[in-house]
Amino acid sequence: MPIFYDISPELNLLVYIGKEKITVKDYYRAVDEAALDPRRTQGMFTIIDLLFASVDMGLEDMQYIINRINARAQKGLPPEPTAILTMDSGMYIAGETINLLPSEAPLQLDVFYSIDTAISALGLSDHNQEVMLFWEQARLRA
Repeated sequence: MPIFYDISPELNLLVYIGKEKITVKDYYRAVDEAALDPRRTQGMFTIIDLLFASVDMGLEDMQYIINRINARAQKGLPPEPTAILTMDSGMYIAGETINLLPSEAPLQLDVFYSIDTAISALGLSDHNQEVMLFWEQARLRA
C-alpha cells in the first residue's frame, strides 16, 4: 500500500506516510482502514507526510475530498486539524484550493514544508519531542 498510517492515542495523533505515487483514493483507503483501528478516536490531530510521495490529483479528486468532508459533517463529525507535509508546490496550491471550495464544515487543513512548523500549527509544541519521535518511527515503519 502506498500509504502507511500509525496512531498515538497518548498524543491524540494520527500520522499517514505516503510513499511513491499515490492517488486521493489511495489516501482514503488508508483513512477508512485507520477508522477501523481501535486506537482511533474522533478529534485526533493528523499529519499527512507526503515528503517522499507524489500525488496524482485533479479537480474531481478535490470534489471527492469535499464530499467526504461533507459526509462526515452530516454525521456531526467536524474536520480534524490536519497538516500536510510536502515539498511539492502543487500540493500547496491544491491545499489552498480545497480550503476555498464550499463545504458544510470549515476545514482545518494547512500545508507545510517542515515537521516543526506543522507541529506548531497543530498546537502540539508542548509535545514537540514526542511528536517528532513518533513521526520519525512511523516513517521508519512505512
